[in-house]
Amino acid sequence: MADKKIPSSSPFTDKKLLNRLLDEKGIAEDSDWRAFFNCLLIQQQCNHLTDQQKNDLRQLTDELLEQNDFSAGHLQKAFVQQNRVLNAPSLEQLQEAIAESEDLLQEFRQLSIKRTGEVARLENSAITTIQNNAEPSIMIKQLRIAFRSLIDMMKTDTDNLERLCKTDQLTGLGNRRYFDQFLQRKIDLFTALRPLSLLMLDIDYFKKFNDSYGHRIGDQALSTVAKIISAHMQQEKLGESGLDYLVVRYGGEEFAIVLYGVKLEEAVRQAEIIRDKIESYSFVIRNIKGKIIHRDINISVCIGVSTFNPAWTDATAERLVEAADRALYQAKADGRNLVRF
Repeated sequence: MADKKIPSSSPFTDKKLLNRLLDEKGIAEDSDWRAFFNCLLIQQQCNHLTDQQKNDLRQLTDELLEQNDFSAGHLQKAFVQQNRVLNAPSLEQLQEAIAESEDLLQEFRQLSIKRTGEVARLENSAITTIQNNAEPSIMIKQLRIAFRSLIDMMKTDTDNLERLCKTDQLTGLGNRRYFDQFLQRKIDLFTALRPLSLLMLDIDYFKKFNDSYGHRIGDQALSTVAKIISAHMQQEKLGESGLDYLVVRYGGEEFAIVLYGVKLEEAVRQAEIIRDKIESYSFVIRNIKGKIIHRDINISVCIGVSTFNPAWTDATAERLVEAADRALYQAKADGRNLVRF
């Protein structure tokens, strides 16, 4: 659905106005339709929904009122539209996961084809060696060299596939799968002397950016934000200080930074530095031929920060992520381009 600005006095955001309008349309107090409209209204206040989802729910309300069809059959269609809006982020993540899996499968196919050729050459070499009646010691040496070479190549393939399984193809950062594994390992190692903090970062109004400049440019922006974050973390040299960290693309326009050995106060300071660096960066947009078509484009981010609570005894990874997510949504609600914890 296209973006549409909703006035503050709109019935789509005010319960009294909405119910007055429903009264005028003759929708009974105890009808399923009235319950459905009020449900749409409540959902627009939910912090866990994105701004785009809330706007889409408002527009769904608008369209349903304009259509003026309050039959049971139309209500079922309205439920389908509502679920489509609510499930949009999950579907987007699923599509990204499918695309990532397809890339990995393609890589695996190419490696399999390549190694099949290597095995065939090894077979031919072994047959030729035997047919030439070479001395047994020479045959064994040549076969050992050939097998060792093949084993080394297969080990390299395995390492490459493992790396690919952990890497987001667009940004080169870690991916969601690697994030889950890394975070759980750090939680298992947690002690009071080794705190664990998490930053969840989301690009402000990224859909509008994509709509304005196109998805190819949007991908460039994601890659650039990833480079800014990575460069900052390398500059801080946390690894050399005995502190461990991981930067990943969590999904869509959202990134996550795990900081092992970093207290909340320091994590917030790091988040503010990253936010400022991204805000201060002037993006240059180029066309496919490399020609500059836009200069001085600025992007801002919201960052939510959380730290691990030793009192948590169950689903600890999920609780740490949820705490950072709540802080992130608060940053959005407070005006964006902010850090909250």
